Amino acid sequence: MKTFWQNKKSDVYIELYDDFAAYLKTKDEVNFFKKFFTKNQRIIEFGCGTGRTLIPLLEAGYKVEGLDISSGMLKHLKQKLDKKSLKTRIHNEDLVRSSLKDKFDGGILSQRTLNFIADPDDQKKALMNINKCLKKGAFLVINLMPARKDDFKSIQKRLKKNGEFKNSKTGNKVEFWGSWIPDPIKQTWDFVDEFREKNNKASTKMKMRVIFEMEMEGLLKKCGFETVDVYGSWGKDKYSAKSKDLIFVAKKERH
Repeated sequence: MKTFWQNKKSDVYIELYDDFAAYLKTKDEVNFFKKFFTKNQRIIEFGCGTGRTLIPLLEAGYKVEGLDISSGMLKHLKQKLDKKSLKTRIHNEDLVRSSLKDKFDGGILSQRTLNFIADPDDQKKALMNINKCLKKGAFLVINLMPARKDDFKSIQKRLKKNGEFKNSKTGNKVEFWGSWIPDPIKQTWDFVDEFREKNNKASTKMKMRVIFEMEMEGLLKKCGFETVDVYGSWGKDKYSAKSKDLIFVAKKERH
């Protein structure tokens, strides 16, 4: 079965992604990664998308490659790389079924990529595949959607305006509307995102699965990783009930 990112319905999201994600603190993420990796190491970003963090790392002189399931995202990434005269290897693969055999010195699993894999068994398969293509002792930085039991009490069945941004291609204002329905048993969220630009509307649907802190530590251990640190922000704040991010720094211990 095709994932959201392999479906034609994701096209509208991909087209607007760079503008929609402009509010994210990319600089903070990049600075965080720089503290764990050196410029002589070979790094790979899993779920690199259109290069929001990959491109700044390349521009800073890091040897980073990208992997993503979405050919649409990678098409945009390649166009941006060409414009900036940047070169790197890009892998169009499904992380759950990846056959990548290269050995990297470090890995990045950012932008809540693991949450977009909505099946717990597939989440484990993804981490096992990441383990296979990292050298022993390599660091893996993982950014997750925070998981809190109280969050599952929040239900928004009707579309609600969550914000707006500017379409850099048309110059028009785009309103971002959304709804969400949680499933506390499966730890999943069904999201509907709708983008409204003048008289045009386009919507997308996606499912995400959250992973609780202790659950993630156990999952990493099963997949051959040791948890080194856990943070609640790219500024290294301690993870708490109010944190907007759940960031793991893990180290590969075994195959």
